[in-house]
Amino acid sequence: MRCHLLVLCAALVVLGGCAPAGTGSRDPVPVGELAETLRQALPTGSTARVSPADQPGMVRYDDGKGVVVMAVSVGRLPPDQADQATACPLYSQHPYARCVRRTKPDGGLAAIDQDHVQPLTPTGVERWTALTVTVAGEFVSLTEWNAADADAAPTRPHPPLTPDQLLDVADSPRWVPLAKRLPTQPRPPTTPEVASDRILAVLRQELAPAIRLERKDSTSRGYAEATVDDGGGEGLLTVTVQQWQRPDDPDLVDLFRNARTTADGTQVTTRRQSPTADTVQEDADVRTPGGLRVAVSQVNAPAFGLPATRAAPLLTVDQLTRLASALLRAAA
Repeated sequence: MRCHLLVLCAALVVLGGCAPAGTGSRDPVPVGELAETLRQALPTGSTARVSPADQPGMVRYDDGKGVVVMAVSVGRLPPDQADQATACPLYSQHPYARCVRRTKPDGGLAAIDQDHVQPLTPTGVERWTALTVTVAGEFVSLTEWNAADADAAPTRPHPPLTPDQLLDVADSPRWVPLAKRLPTQPRPPTTPEVASDRILAVLRQELAPAIRLERKDSTSRGYAEATVDDGGGEGLLTVTVQQWQRPDDPDLVDLFRNARTTADGTQVTTRRQSPTADTVQEDADVRTPGGLRVAVSQVNAPAFGLPATRAAPLLTVDQLTRLASALLRAAA
């Protein structure tokens, strides 16, 4: 499955966990400070013991009902990155996640996600994450498991904090001074182009009327994913529309190293791979000389990594390429 995730990460850059915000700081907050701040931010009356764990950003939480680990990350984001930083996990990779996003009363953004360590199954060790971003760009990510290690057996039925409690702790003002000490994260090499609603509208316009399309993503710009079904089984369709700041970016150039070039300079390339034994993924990727790129992927399953639900992806490669070209025209 590694190959299709590399392509997806290149397409999304920051969405869906490919490059999580708040990580990779040049001056990370010591884990001891993170543990103490977490202890102070816990719900009133909590007697849980919180201490640094062996890994950076990880703390141990012990309330006497089963020791678990938590992960804490703080950072500073450019204000226009808040929407992407609080995006829910992609359905295409986390089909069983339960995620809610909201706008805070002060205008900041927050999200709470309930998922599993193994996202393609609705069982096993649970991983719940709260994300918050202030209007000024201070970012907090707080994750809890119901195990002493992500790879260990559960120590309790569920993580210790309820989703609302987890979000309240992540949204505590106690984190702000830590975030303010850090440099602002650099902007990603791409910016999302075209509202997701517009992408879905083009899909409905270009696909045959008999094809049932159900939207699955929760992002606002630059990306859309949906399940599609012509009566022969459900499949996944994903679309990324982005503007690269540098058309000669080595990552972008590498994606199109085997592309053909049309008369107007547009580059077109396709890929085919088998993420699992019974699934097929096909990609159509187009870009303009100025770095505007549209990537459309399809797989003969409802999500990456799930068993096939039809013999082959719904569209032919030519149809997929025409769809990508139509979306490029709409974005130009």
